[in-house]
Formats: sequence, structure tokens, C-alpha cells
Amino acid sequence: MQIEIARRLQRDSVKKLLPFLSLAGLSIFVAVSIVHYPLTVITLLLGLPALFLLINEKTRFIGLLTIFALAPFMGIVKAFTGVRYAPFILDIALLLLVTFCILKEVILNRLRLSSLGMMIALLIILAAVQMLNPNIPGLLTGLEGFRSSYQAIGFFGCILLMQSKKQIKQVVFVLSFSSLLVAIYGVKQFFYPSSIDLNIIAMTTASPVTYTTLEQLRAFSTMSGPFHLGIYMVMVILMMLSLLQEKGRRLILLLMITIFLTVLLLTVTRGNWIGLFGAMAFYNFLLVLEKKVRLAFRTSVLVGGLIVGIALFVQSRPYLPAVTDYLTSLDTITETPHFKGRIAGWGSTAIPAILSNPFIGYGTGSALDAFSHRSIHFTQFTSHSLYLKYAVEMGIGGLLLFLLILFSSMKQGIKTYFQLKDIYLKLIAGWILSFIVAVSISGLSAPMLDAYPVNLYFWFLLGLLPKLKDIETSEGLSLKAE
Repeated sequence: MQIEIARRLQRDSVKKLLPFLSLAGLSIFVAVSIVHYPLTVITLLLGLPALFLLINEKTRFIGLLTIFALAPFMGIVKAFTGVRYAPFILDIALLLLVTFCILKEVILNRLRLSSLGMMIALLIILAAVQMLNPNIPGLLTGLEGFRSSYQAIGFFGCILLMQSKKQIKQVVFVLSFSSLLVAIYGVKQFFYPSSIDLNIIAMTTASPVTYTTLEQLRAFSTMSGPFHLGIYMVMVILMMLSLLQEKGRRLILLLMITIFLTVLLLTVTRGNWIGLFGAMAFYNFLLVLEKKVRLAFRTSVLVGGLIVGIALFVQSRPYLPAVTDYLTSLDTITETPHFKGRIAGWGSTAIPAILSNPFIGYGTGSALDAFSHRSIHFTQFTSHSLYLKYAVEMGIGGLLLFLLILFSSMKQGIKTYFQLKDIYLKLIAGWILSFIVAVSISGLSAPMLDAYPVNLYFWFLLGLLPKLKDIETSEGLSLKAE
């Protein structure tokens, strides 16, 4: 009996000692690493709160919000620390989030994927396999190219984690707050660029030419480039426009829309401007189908007035020649050198490459636009198109799969939009649908889903769209039960 008691006490002591030894070992490892690689460790430690929050099921959603809040600022973190792979810790956190959610679903229920979920899983697998394409010279190049497709796992995180309207409102709040900080810094940067901004440019692998036009520095804020910031502003403008239909806080929303529209202009990215116009037209079309013609007209006049007012102000400023030049060229965009250059590039390079290798493609990472560090030891392309990028890297099959994902999302999303009775959830559905349209249009002239963190948000919102009806049903049942 005494021997058994002694053994139990010994086991209890070991159980208490193991966490202490693990913590001590981790502390020693971190301390040694800080001495030898201080900036790298500090950069990675920034993402640790998200990692720890994801471990506990009760704080997992807060961990997701932490990822969303930190993601837009990774560019400026890279500039301060000199560590190019600063977002890597958030990628790990996203992987842990999805893994924990899948394990929970497998243990408690039977994991089931919709047809859309299976298509997105297949797209991720195809992108991962293409890292091994014989054209790709090494794993690092493949991983860099795979990162944009990797963000699609956010779709599954949303499907398995989002359960309530309250959670959606929290996501909207985090996106609103972080995007306002990004926008304010973007305005400052355009007029008063600093050494930090030059460090952001130096830390990216894109060509410096991407950041200027007509000798004017484009606004890119804390992002990796002006096109990243532009599509990010489009996303939050559409979000604010949808929320504008709710009563209350309209003055604040109008102020934020004005700021975001101004920053979008300062990015000097016509593709994003046109994407916004197309998305707004689509959203108004939805309102007309619902016989909300007056609301559609009022929204168009309001936003149109804001855009015209900002554009007139910009054109009256002699120190904004680039913005003025790009604005005045919208009505003759097919005659601009950029448009003609893209058409010529597609005809001479991208399309012939696809036709010569239509089934296998050239591998993940072979069509990273504007990257100046690409190796000379493999065939590489500047696609200047979201669609041509998929065809170049993954073959015609990859392009068709992506188009099918877009079509299925829109078809199912429009059906969900008209079925929803809850006003707030319907507004969110309209926002997501219009954002898909914006990305689809902007993607004609640039691979917009290479833009982090917008690609993370895009795939997450694609997962949220089919969840809205389930959330409405579950919350309706809970209200009846009460």
C-alpha cells in the first residue's frame, strides 16, 4: 500500500515537473535565439498571442480576430525588423485554427464538405502539387508561390468556426478599425513619405517601379504594394456601403467611406477603381431586383457625389498630377500605354505559353507578377491577370476549377441573399457578393488574390456566404426556444 502511494506521489511530481521543464527549456531556447537572432525572434513573437488563443476552444474565435487585426500591418513589421517572412507566424496560426476546427468536427460529428468546399480543397491540393512542377527550381520558390493559394484554407476556418451574428459583427468591427488605421497611414504616406516607407519597398521582392507613376509615389500604406492597398480599400468601402442601409451611425460610416475613397484614389490603381464601380453596379442591380429602386438610386447618388467631389478636389491640386492623369484617362483607357502593354503581353507571352503547355502548367510561383528576384533558371511569366495566372501555373484545369468556384459561390450566394430575412445578414450577403464581383473585375488586369491579407479575407468571406442562412435559422430557433 505504501509503495503504491509513493508511486502515485512520484507520478504527480513528474506531472508537475514536466510543464516546468518544458517552460524552462522553451525560455532558454528563446533567450539563446534572441541573443543570436533578436529581430527574427521578436517578429515571430508578435504572432504568439494568436497561437496561444487558438489552442483553447473558448478563445479560438478571439485568435481568429487577432489574425485579422494583425494581418494588414505585417508589411510595416517587416520594415521595422528587416525580417521578410514576418507573416509566416500568422500563416501557422491560420493552419492551427483550421486543424483544430477540423479535429473537433471529426471527433464530435462526421466531417462533411459541400461541393464548393471540395472544389476549394481540390484547388489547394492542386496548387500544392504544382510546387513540385519540374519547372520550379526549388521548394522555397514553390512555397512563395503557394502562399497565395494557401490562404484559401480560411474558407474552412470560417465554415467550422462562425456560428452567430454576434461573431460576424465582431469581424466587421475588427476590419473597420484596422482598415481605418491603414487608410490614415496611407494618406500620410502619400504626402509625407518617410524612411520606413522606403524600407517597406526595399523589403518586398516587387520591382520599385510598381510603387511609382509619373514620378509620384503611390499610396501603399502598411501593405506590400499599392494594388494590395487598393483592393483592400475596395473591400472595406463595399462593407461600409452595405452597412449604410442600417439606421444609425450613418455619419460615421459616410466619413469612413470618404477616407477610404480618398486612399483608393491615392493608390492610383485604375483596375481597382473599375472593380469598385462594377461591384457597386452589381449591388444596385440586386436592390432593383428586390424592388428597392429608391434605395439603389439614393446610394448611387450619394457615392457618386462623394467620388465626383473627391475627384474634383484632387484635380484642383497641382501636386497630384498622377491621380489627375489616371482619372482623366478612364474614358479612354483602351488607348493608354498600360492597357496596350497588357494586351500585347498577353498575346506575345502568357497566352502562347498556356497553349504550348495547357494541361500541366509551369508550377506554383512561375507567374508572380512584378517580382524582381525570380531565378533565371526556370521559365517565368508576368501574367497581369488573375485568370491567366491560374492557367499559367496550374494549366487549363486549374483555371476552370477557379472559375467554377466563383460561379458556384455567386449562384449559391445570390440564392442565399434573396432567402435571408434578417436585415443585417442580408446586408453582409450583399457585401460579400459585391466584393466577389470587384475581385473578379480587378482580376482581369492583375492577380488580385496574390494580395495579402485581402486573399485571406476573400476566402474567409467565401466561407461565410453559405453560412449566413444556417446562422439565421439557428438564431431564429434559439429565439423561439426562449
